[in-house]
Amino acid sequence: MTKLTGSDVRLYVAGYDLSGAQTEGVFNFNEPAGDVTALDATAERVQSLKMFESELSHSGFFDNDTTGVSPHDHLKAAVGSEHLYIITLGLSDEKPSIHGAGQLATGYKRPVKVGDFVKAEGEYVGDEKPSIYATLMMSKTTISSFTHTDGTVDDSAASSDGCSAVLQVFSVTGGTSIVVKLDHSTDNFVGSDDTLLTFTAATGRTAEEKTSSGTVRRYRRLVITQTGGVTSAVLALSFQRHSARPA
Repeated sequence: MTKLTGSDVRLYVAGYDLSGAQTEGVFNFNEPAGDVTALDATAERVQSLKMFESELSHSGFFDNDTTGVSPHDHLKAAVGSEHLYIITLGLSDEKPSIHGAGQLATGYKRPVKVGDFVKAEGEYVGDEKPSIYATLMMSKTTISSFTHTDGTVDDSAASSDGCSAVLQVFSVTGGTSIVVKLDHSTDNFVGSDDTLLTFTAATGRTAEEKTSSGTVRRYRRLVITQTGGVTSAVLALSFQRHSARPA
């Protein structure tokens, strides 16, 4: 079981930055044993398929959002739906992060106690292996000049078993949409420059996960374009090579 905490932790869920109002958060990941005893005549031990369990719970001050788009209204309407989350363990690019998906299965509550602040609580449960060895490829950043080409990251070597990335878009202002692409290269983008992942055009607040099963080259970077005259966008992205995951 994994438990993480820290002073620079930030929580992003479904395109909402919940960090400002949060007072507590716990992330648990369990990988149950895979061996079971078969109920057959020989009673031989067999290997079963592993089932993974992840759980993210958080609580904090209830905030109905002064901008007019309420995280509370969104979350209370989304019980039973899957949400993408990023947990950041630092405030700058390439700091450790965790990303994954969980179903808001146990409810989103507003408990009230006499003499206490109104609080909000959420809990997300997933049955897939989350990316707990990820890096924050782009910390929460405001992009106001397009086309935006982010700095190149050198991972020292290529990997052959794919990757995953979760994009959180907090806002898109003006224009129509933005498109975020993750490019990779063998030679620091001198002659080799190909698209590894392309996220769906974002017109506003959203979150999306993309995966790749093939080779991920040594170098990577983000390229963000816009259509319709977008003046600014606020986003964050967490990335992990599958080779970094525990077996």
